[in-house]
Amino acid sequence: MTVIADTHRTEHARPSTREALSEVLSWRSYTLFLVTAWMFYAFDIMMAFYNLYLRDLGWGFVLIGILGGVNTIISATARIFGGYIGDIVDRKVLASASMLLGSIFFFITAIFVHPALITLALLIYSSAGLVKSGSSAYIMDNVPREHSGLALSLFSAGKVIGVGSLLIFNVLVTMIGFGESFRLIALAGGLSLLASSVIRMYWLSPSPPPERVRNGSILRDFLSENWSAFRLVLTTIPGAVIIVLLDSISDGLFKFGALLYANESLGISIPGIGTIIIATLLISVPLMLKVGRLADTRGLKRTALMVYGLMPLSASLILIAPVLPVWAPSSMIHAAESLIPGLGSVFTTVFLGILLKYVNDGLWWLLLMTLIRKSLPRTGTSKFLALFWFFVMVLSSVGPFIGGVLFSIGSPSSLFVVSLCINVVILLSIARNGLTRHLTTE
Repeated sequence: MTVIADTHRTEHARPSTREALSEVLSWRSYTLFLVTAWMFYAFDIMMAFYNLYLRDLGWGFVLIGILGGVNTIISATARIFGGYIGDIVDRKVLASASMLLGSIFFFITAIFVHPALITLALLIYSSAGLVKSGSSAYIMDNVPREHSGLALSLFSAGKVIGVGSLLIFNVLVTMIGFGESFRLIALAGGLSLLASSVIRMYWLSPSPPPERVRNGSILRDFLSENWSAFRLVLTTIPGAVIIVLLDSISDGLFKFGALLYANESLGISIPGIGTIIIATLLISVPLMLKVGRLADTRGLKRTALMVYGLMPLSASLILIAPVLPVWAPSSMIHAAESLIPGLGSVFTTVFLGILLKYVNDGLWWLLLMTLIRKSLPRTGTSKFLALFWFFVMVLSSVGPFIGGVLFSIGSPSSLFVVSLCINVVILLSIARNGLTRHLTTE
């Protein structure tokens, strides 16, 4: 396998963005992995509508919250085992398997509406954590450390391809309705991810994990390796771990309730929701590329403060949306809606709140992945990623449980009050303590 070696340049010899991009793309397997990841992003963006889709099928808030929380816990557990698997199995195989599981999920969603089969589809989607850490490690181990922010931002920037799916979805909704449109897009997603799985299996370069001596039995080795990775993560990026735990609770609350709140409490249509997500993707792409480069050149703490500083504003805008629902004249809103169904949502306050949150989420997770790439050693990357996402998902699972209860008792706005308080605490923590031990003394 061709590996892009890290190079050591002085500050004065720092390469231009074009030179860095050329170096990153010089590895053919990176390009293939990137293109197939973009194919995944084109359809995974539809997961933003899944709670709304379940409501369309007649599911209650509490049941949606319980299923969301359980699936998040399953995904977190799968990540832990996946971290070990990713360090003992060829990561090319895991990268292909991640796409295959995604295609099965979309096929079941497209063909069946029975609650048991929908639950099965979501369980398959969650169990993909068994292979995702190894799949991510395939790239994390082989991008140049000095260009890691740029290389990883290209993956995040590829999410803009989801705009095409959303535009088609918005048109279909006006023609055949929400449920049928969602299933049709899911069918296309299943076919695309199946093709991506085949491409990865046959054309990616092999990526065997680093050789090491196993410590006793498989169980003992599993526990020993994860304990070692856990201690290393806590000692290397303690600030990031604490912040991630807090942010995961806030994120779980927000993602459960934001679009449901916009649709059912504030009257934003399904095409309007689609417009919000389209705007998020279009704005995120150039910002992700910029933030990825800033993380490489200006440091993570300064960049993190710039990114996370807008999170509290997002929750505040959603809280005032019932009092100040729109920020433009009604004539402008009607004109936009008559031009393109759903376009009028751009002029609502909740649009601004959700837009800020989703854009900042993409930038924030890009920073965290860059932090891992820069701070932790190459050996055991899969386990580090697994532990990191385990922390995130376990705490995120609290959000759907709480959100389902709050929505069912008629108090959805209190969800965003909790999220706002957590955001303020995190922002103060970043400003005071940074993200890693190195950054706190930087």
